[in-house]
Amino acid sequence: MKIDDTDTIDRISPVRVIISLLVMMALIFLIGKAIKDDPFLSGTEICQKHFGKDYAYQSGYHSASFCVDSSGIPKYPKTWREKKHSKEDR
Repeated sequence: MKIDDTDTIDRISPVRVIISLLVMMALIFLIGKAIKDDPFLSGTEICQKHFGKDYAYQSGYHSASFCVDSSGIPKYPKTWREKKHSKEDR
């Protein structure tokens, strides 16, 4: 049986298949990350939980991050990684 040179199915190289699969996997991964809700509290939410609603998160550029209110006195929580509690967790 002779393979016709114009048949596109026979001319698809394995490299093209692998590249297209990788692109599809990357798209699925990015869509999944965009849909998934972040299970951790933000910096401002942690500050407000520990010190009150007037506190906000400040990123320490050359030092540690901290919480601050209108007085300007920094306060430091024990951890910056706290999970959000949902109704399913309780």
